Amino acid sequence: MRVEVQQNTEEWLNQRIGLVTGSQQSKVMANYGKAFGNPAHKYAVEKAVERLTLVRQGSSFTNEYMERGTELEPIAVQKYEAETMYKVEPGGFFVKGTLGDSPDGIVGRGCIEVKVQVPHIHLDCIEKDRPTTGYKWQLVSHMYVGDRDWCDFVSYCPEMPI
Repeated sequence: MRVEVQQNTEEWLNQRIGLVTGSQQSKVMANYGKAFGNPAHKYAVEKAVERLTLVRQGSSFTNEYMERGTELEPIAVQKYEAETMYKVEPGGFFVKGTLGDSPDGIVGRGCIEVKVQVPHIHLDCIEKDRPTTGYKWQLVSHMYVGDRDWCDFVSYCPEMPI
């Protein structure tokens, strides 16, 4: 099910209550195939409390990198559209059972995830021709929860010429 909602709004935050979200899948999958680690356990307790109380838990943590990402993400999307000739629609919020997910954009049967990176991380993504490992499960979540056929990872760094 897709909910038309803008990311980082109060409505979007409320949609996430009690759901395991794509942005946190790396915590859940950190020990893939083994016992949950401490970050996964802490996140599971947080989600259980949300389901019981219907009140958002956790912090509304933000830092300069997150604020920079929010500010520059529209530019990254415009560059992606210019380079691919795809039209990107707002990602909204998808719900599938106990999972929630919000890709940064929808492109036909696919989606995109945009990360505004610092130069050394951006260069690492380019050199390896893939996102850093920490984003793997978020991209998988976009495809599974949103029923998407593919997900493009968009690494953007305005300080870098590539």
